[in-house]
Amino acid sequence: MSMSREMGVIKPMALLPFPPDQVGTYSCHGVEPGMRQGETSAKINQDRGCVIYPFGQEACPEFEQALFCVFDGHGACGDKVSQFTAEKVPELLEKHPKLKLNPATALEEAFVTVDRNLKEDATIDAELSGTTAVVVLLRKDAAKGTITAYTANAGDSRAVVATTGAGGKLGAPTAAGARARLSPPRPASAPCASPCGSPPPLCAQSTWTSRRTRSPTRRTR
Repeated sequence: MSMSREMGVIKPMALLPFPPDQVGTYSCHGVEPGMRQGETSAKINQDRGCVIYPFGQEACPEFEQALFCVFDGHGACGDKVSQFTAEKVPELLEKHPKLKLNPATALEEAFVTVDRNLKEDATIDAELSGTTAVVVLLRKDAAKGTITAYTANAGDSRAVVATTGAGGKLGAPTAAGARARLSPPRPASAPCASPCGSPPPLCAQSTWTSRRTRSPTRRTR
């Protein structure tokens, strides 16, 4: 697993699964107001991201696969929640019995399981903290000559697909994953930590949020 580095940090090429001009990963910590007007202080970086290649070789030896993940933590313990999720989602997905034949279901069930495990972990106080998540599984099937992208997200993190148009110009990006959201009725007393009415992020104290994870979808070219 190659974890995303913060802007300005140089990572040895030997540790990168792909050349940085093909796959770039960066994050930047935020700032918060200081004690006096005009002062600011650095916040803990709550972003987590990882790239894993090759991925799932034991379960799917006939495919060439790579996994790309981004997690945006928030709240007092957001860095711990996003770190927990960044470690657990790939681990559970790689071991999931449905990864080979039904990767969309494997993604969805991995999200739900991580959400439940987070609630059960007494070392992380996630009552007022959480993380968004977006995961993309790329699968190359050499026999069929296809590359399929499976995507899943929770909260307001999204994967987008961009194409190259005429003359090599970059086309307009489109959101990856337009299937209907899995949205059971929300309890009247349940808090929603996400802005703008977006699906809630992974959060230990609201088990119903798992079921509101956007249903994984796939694209094949």
